[in-house]
Amino acid sequence: MRNKLLPTQTLVILLGAVFGAVGYIYKIDLDIFKTIGAILMIASFVGLITVVSLAIQRYVIHGGPYFPSNNQATDAIMLLVKELKPKLAVDLGSGDAKLLVRIGKLGFKAHGYEINPLVNFLGKLNVILNKQSANITLFTKDLWKVNYNKYDVIILYAAMHMIADLEKVLFKNSTKGTYIIMNRFKFPNKKPLKIVDAGENKIYLYQV
Repeated sequence: MRNKLLPTQTLVILLGAVFGAVGYIYKIDLDIFKTIGAILMIASFVGLITVVSLAIQRYVIHGGPYFPSNNQATDAIMLLVKELKPKLAVDLGSGDAKLLVRIGKLGFKAHGYEINPLVNFLGKLNVILNKQSANITLFTKDLWKVNYNKYDVIILYAAMHMIADLEKVLFKNSTKGTYIIMNRFKFPNKKPLKIVDAGENKIYLYQV
């Protein structure tokens, strides 16, 4: 993902601002105008959140970029989660919590760690709107500082440059028998138990 404002995002933000401002100044009550303005304002807010989030990610916290999993990858991961039946799972780099919400709806407990506070806010909102607060807990925390030995399933979609270091940390600090589900990238020095095809991606299953 490129860390810059895309032209379409710029246009949406500008249009949203224009419709909102004109409607307020001239007290326009046309339903269609208000509807278009509301849609564009919401879209501009989401675009702004994305831009600010990328800026924080790049210049403040220096973590991997927020890049959501595609539906095929998420479906493949969910099949593994159903098979493994975790007592307590964790998603590292949980983003908008889309995957965690699906895990919660199956009745499993899970934690999510997301270092970007704005992205994590969207994730918490997603959890609340889907009524999964009893099953899903999100933390704004650096994944290098997580206590991994309480989790029996670890789900990970990280930037490629982090994989080798994460391999060392996870295999050193996780409880023996813990399963690790990797989206797209594989560990350089460990052999997976299973490889699942997920369209453009592959999902790798490891055991500590």
